[in-house]
Amino acid sequence: MLWLAGDMPHRVHTTADHHWRVLSFPPELVARATGWVEASGFVHDLVERIGHAPDPERPALLTAVLVDELVEPVPVNARLRRVTELVTLHPATSVAALSRAVGMSERTFRRWFRADVGTSFTRWHQQRIVDRAIEQLDRGDSVKCVAADLGYTSTSAFIAMFKRVMNVSPQRYLRSR
Repeated sequence: MLWLAGDMPHRVHTTADHHWRVLSFPPELVARATGWVEASGFVHDLVERIGHAPDPERPALLTAVLVDELVEPVPVNARLRRVTELVTLHPATSVAALSRAVGMSERTFRRWFRADVGTSFTRWHQQRIVDRAIEQLDRGDSVKCVAADLGYTSTSAFIAMFKRVMNVSPQRYLRSR
């Protein structure tokens, strides 16, 4: 599922037959950066129900649930929740260190995280890093300083990851604000 800010210019071109749903949310409901979001079957069902709700009040209720599901997936498992807290405090922490901190092998940790949250840890972690980067860039920090602060030894590696998640470079993101 692709999540775009309302003011972001975009165009869609496909070479195959696809089914599309476009939903718009009031900005006060969502304060999320753009990028790809792993969507569970539940999320896809909600999107379909919003599009076909017979009762005029039902879409608003379903939208509230959808936003809650999309904005910040939080693990049910206490050890995995601890990891999300650690990442919030120290986003540059490696997956090896995080899995050790909660007493799991890296492989078990990754498997449990995907099962609990519905997305890979790598994708989730990169989104958290981008969220933090956006905060720092919006404060006026340089791309080089942000990259170093977030654990990147190479500014170009940070820019590549940012672009992969946001579909724009940090500089282009800043110009679009």
